[in-house]
Amino acid sequence: MVGWNTWTSIHLPIYWRIFLHYRRQGRIVPVRPGTAGTQYRVVSRTATVEGHSKAVLSVAATDDLLISGSKDRTAKLWDLQTGSEVRTLGVHPNNVHAVRFIPNSHLAISVSMYQVRVWDLRTQECLRVLQSSGQVNDGDGGPAGSRQNTVPFLETVVNAAEVDPSGRLLFTSFGGDVRIWNLEKWASFGRLIGAVNSPRSEVSCLAVSEGPDGLPQVFTGSRDHYVKMFQTSVGGNQLFDLHLCSAFPSSDNGTGPFSSSFDMS
Repeated sequence: MVGWNTWTSIHLPIYWRIFLHYRRQGRIVPVRPGTAGTQYRVVSRTATVEGHSKAVLSVAATDDLLISGSKDRTAKLWDLQTGSEVRTLGVHPNNVHAVRFIPNSHLAISVSMYQVRVWDLRTQECLRVLQSSGQVNDGDGGPAGSRQNTVPFLETVVNAAEVDPSGRLLFTSFGGDVRIWNLEKWASFGRLIGAVNSPRSEVSCLAVSEGPDGLPQVFTGSRDHYVKMFQTSVGGNQLFDLHLCSAFPSSDNGTGPFSSSFDMS
């Protein structure tokens, strides 16, 4: 894995320069290079950390720590100041395709197949295993065995997971629905229904931000070409711009959402 500094300004050859501007349609498109010799802000590599035996599928970071999930079925915690591995967080049933820190806590989550595991980063202990069906188990889900390729009856693969900025709520997507978890009570208490428009589609990605009223706004991207925003306080939703394939939403500094898609927009 490679760390990047996004505040470095260096000179680039003219044929390397690709920059962005806003268009009225809401798209961000490439702009042709400007005058040669102009200084632009780009990213520069600051560190490389190594330790996984297979491809890294997900990362998340704080000011001091980095967590990574890999096809080697493990999640790892890294010290960003030294670039060294702090600990390995268990062996999962299959690939660890999502990892997140829980704000305002010493906890983190890792997602593998139908499970979301909650870890205490101080002790390396798995506190809870949250399953797609809403079931909650104590501990790490049992001893590590061989790679699991089938999902148990009544369970569904968890495609994405996001924590709200307060660290109190967790949102996990499975099939066409999004389950809401109360992390203070370790319990599922609701679902966002209607995140997809087609019964054959599924929610492929999530993003959560704080709304104007202080309550979380949830953005879902689905394989039926839609990005939707849910106001969790009232249960309503607002439909956003159409894409031609799955979208990967992310939030900016609070002025509005961004999304990207395989239709190159």
